[in-house]
Amino acid sequence: MRKIGELTLSHSVSKIDRESKRRILLPIALAGMFGALLNLNGCVGKPPKLQYTLAGTAIDYARQARAVQLAPSLWLEAEQVYRRAQNLYQQREYQKARRQFILARMLAERAENISRLKRFQAGEGEL
Repeated sequence: MRKIGELTLSHSVSKIDRESKRRILLPIALAGMFGALLNLNGCVGKPPKLQYTLAGTAIDYARQARAVQLAPSLWLEAEQVYRRAQNLYQQREYQKARRQFILARMLAERAENISRLKRFQAGEGEL
């Protein structure tokens, strides 16, 4: 009889342990899944408006410096990267768009600088 009581006692303790584990682990698991879901949506992040504006301005200045004629390969690459960034922005892929806008700005600034240097060397204007 005592063995049966011990089995019953140990069985009920083990059942309580399982139930308390469920009570503790279930909310943690749900919170983890909810956090993962938010993280997936959180990848969207904040729109990179500043990078968008700076890249667009750099593209405009490179165009004004005649980068299309004087640094065509850099200009073409800057324009392609800028368009890719705009598409990513429209698709709400803000992290990827941010990186592409930064790259487009760098390429456009480089194209502008090369154009201005070539114009200066040709005696067409100042740096």
